[in-house]
Amino acid sequence: MEKLQKIILILIGYIIFALIIVGIEAIVAIQLKANITAMYIKMNIVYTLLIYSILNTIFWGINYISNYKTVKKLNNALKNIQKKGEKNEK
Repeated sequence: MEKLQKIILILIGYIIFALIIVGIEAIVAIQLKANITAMYIKMNIVYTLLIYSILNTIFWGINYISNYKTVKKLNNALKNIQKKGEKNEK
């Protein structure tokens, strides 16, 4: 169930990201008096997917490193507390 939630979250995030990109392209095209075609937008889906995948990988990597450092600090603090507890028992 947890993996399904992650997959759904990724899909929703990609859809929102793609809509933002398409919206920006539409605004720019309207400002430049250009015509937007569905084919042009479909071609950009590959690029938005690539950009979104790269951004997700970067953010997940940063999150993983941050969590790893936090867990490492907490484990060290727990070991120190356990050592103090053993000294007090003696």
